[in-house]
Formats: sequence, structure tokens, C-alpha cells
Amino acid sequence: MGRLGWSVLAILAPLLLWHVDTWHTPNPTSRALLTISLVEDHSYQIDRFKDWTEDKALVRGHYYSDKAPLSSWLAVPVYALSTALSGKPSNSFPRHSAIYSGAVVSGVLPALLFIALLWQALGRAQASPTLSVLYVFAAVPASMIGLYAGTFFGHVLGGLLLLIGWKALFDDRRPFLAGLALALAGTAEFPLLLFVPFFLLGIVIKRSEMRIWQSLASLALGLAPGALLIAGHNLLTTGSPLVFAYKYVDSPSFQHMHTLYGFKLPRLDALWGLTFSRAHGILFHVPVLVVSLLAILWKRPSLTRSMAIRISAIVAYVLLVASYQMWEGGWAFGPRHLIPVAMLLLYEGTKIVPQAIGKVWAWALSLSFVTGGALVFLAKSTTVYMIPAQVRFPLIELLIPKFLAGELNRNVLPTVLWGMSPQLAHIFWAHAVVFGAAWLCKKALSTEQHS
Repeated sequence: MGRLGWSVLAILAPLLLWHVDTWHTPNPTSRALLTISLVEDHSYQIDRFKDWTEDKALVRGHYYSDKAPLSSWLAVPVYALSTALSGKPSNSFPRHSAIYSGAVVSGVLPALLFIALLWQALGRAQASPTLSVLYVFAAVPASMIGLYAGTFFGHVLGGLLLLIGWKALFDDRRPFLAGLALALAGTAEFPLLLFVPFFLLGIVIKRSEMRIWQSLASLALGLAPGALLIAGHNLLTTGSPLVFAYKYVDSPSFQHMHTLYGFKLPRLDALWGLTFSRAHGILFHVPVLVVSLLAILWKRPSLTRSMAIRISAIVAYVLLVASYQMWEGGWAFGPRHLIPVAMLLLYEGTKIVPQAIGKVWAWALSLSFVTGGALVFLAKSTTVYMIPAQVRFPLIELLIPKFLAGELNRNVLPTVLWGMSPQLAHIFWAHAVVFGAAWLCKKALSTEQHS
């Protein structure tokens, strides 16, 4: 990492912790209820808390969280410790410490590890320190990844584990680690299991570089622990190792999931919405990807078999999300289901962007940081991820009006802990991001001049 890399992490860590996701919203609450039940009731059933969320499954007369379990499991020791220190909680909701514990272990920490992986990849690509700072700041705090990093979802955690497996297989040729990380990614986000056949193909096409049967066996051994965890989780919820709780969702709003878990054929409007739209487009909510795409068009790298497999895997996952009835993610900021894809693309971008050397590309990265950062700032200051699916242009229709009207998010650490006004807390965060990036760029320039 080097001094500059550790400085980047030291500045971004408190900024990612700054906004506290303690809202009583269905998805994070469902995850928190499994954590709470495991700690307080030593049970997988959430019967005692069933009225606190509509995201739940009803199986054989008992209620369960319908979410992938890894984020809830990881929050257990943190919530257990906070409960032990603060005393036995009351029966009222919300359990703020449960949701915040989950947000830290499944959002903030994975985001910081993702930043570290990006930084190391940029170093291997011999990117300049200044370009590395700009790229990392544009990739995380100025994108939807940074927004969801402070929330109790499974997207950032699943994306990190998928990336670890991706890097282990395609770059480092370590199939056991690749399988282990990929299966664990599946315990964080079930749809990520779609990448399994592409990992198998990744080994087959590298048969000249890897002992194919030994590598396939290593990948299978790596996949086994995560597969057993998923099977065990399903047994505890649905009674079958191959049936997911989504089949038994209780809410009338999600009855479509009873048939093929809500998946149909991909829709063209969903593909447009997931990629280019102002409401849910990945390019609008991760602007630095536009810079990466332009760099690819500029450099036009040769298409290898390995690259073709990686592109196919990403396209297949986008098509999978586009075939889901609620492809937009319900009430969400951007295409939250594509966060793992965004993380893969940002990692792959570290291999291309450093080759496009010049002031134009530095300015392009700076522009993506400013535009993405402004969008994330307005979202964090107002609605966070609670944007209705029917809103076509959230920036103009919702975020700016709420900000100007003073309808601000009060879930900010200085506001919660010390009573600081939310206006001051949000403005301080924005200034810290901008001046932190500027100071690091200045430090990076000094490093370049003395090297």
C-alpha cells in the first residue's frame, strides 16, 4: 500500500462511517432481524419480530428472513458485543445497533478492502500516484458504492468477495481461493452463483497455463464450504437445501417471487434502465465507468479468450438482473443489484485507465469525481437509498428539492452522538471529501516530483 495508500484509507474510513443507516426500511431490517434473533433468541426464526418488516418468508407457520445470510451472520458478534455492553434491549424497534453493526461489517469494511484492492491494482499497472488517488475517490465515495457502503445490504460485501475470487482465478491463477471466495459471495448475494460456470470456463481456457483437472478439483474444493453454508441455511429456513426462502415471501407485493423467484426473460427497457437511464443507470451512478469505457475505446486492447470469458460473465449477470421483475431494486439509489458488476468493472478499469496517460484523462477522472460526488452528497443528505422506483429523474425530482427545502437525513454520526445540526454534518462531510482528495493529490504530486 505505501504511505500514500494508507493515507487514502485513513481519510476514507471515517467518511464511510459518517452516515449511519438506522432507518426502519424492509431490506436492512430483514437482515437485522436474523442477527437479532440469533443473538437474543438463539433462533433462526424471526417470529417475535415478524411485524417489523415485510421482507420475510412464511414457511411451515414460522417467519424467517428471506435474505442471503452472510451479512447477518457477520453482524452477530458485533451486535452481541454491543448488547452485552449496553444491557438487554427492550422489545421495541428499531434496534439501531443491530442495523449499524451490519452496515459496518457488510458495507464499510468491504468498501475499504475494495479500495485497498483497487490501490494495489493501480500500483501493479504503474499508475501515477495522482491518478490513483483520483481513480479511487471517483470509484467509491463518488459513486453508488460509497452510498451503499454505509448500509446493511449484501451488495458491497458480495461484490468484494466476487472480486477476490475473480482476481484469484483470472489474474493470480489460484483456483481454490477463487472457489472459496465465489461461494462465500453467493452466501452474501445468491444471484452471484451465476458466475460459477464462468469460473469453470476460465480454468478450461487457461489449460495451457494451469493443470486443468487439478485446477478444477481445487476450484470445487474451494466452492464446497460456501455451498454447504448455503445448503445449511436453506435447510434451516425452507427445509430443503436447494430451495431458497424467496419462494415463500409473505408480502403481497412480492408474490411474483413464488414462480421462478421472480425471473422471466430479459427486458429491453430493463437493459436500458440498468445501463443508461438517469433513474437507475450504472453509468449515471458510477460516472468513472464512463472514463474507463472511453479509455478502452481509445486504447482498443486486443480481445483474448480470458477477456471474452470475463465480458461474457458480466453481460450474463446484467441480463439476469434485467430478467428480474423488480430489476430496478424497488426503492433504491441506482441499480443496486449491479454493485458487484460495478466493482468488477472498476477493478478491470485499473488495467486500462493508467495506460491513457495525459492531462485530458486526469481532468476526466476529476470530472467524474465531482459529478458523482455531488450526486452521492445530495442522496446521502436527503433520501439515501430510499428513492421510489417510479421517479424518473431523482436528481431533479427529489434530491435537489429536498435539499433546498431542508428535508435532510438526520442519520449522521455527529448528529446522532453529539446533536450537531444535520446541515452542518452533511456540509462538513462534503468538505472533508473534497479537501481530503485535494490534500492527497498534492501529496501524490510531491511524491512524483521526488521519484
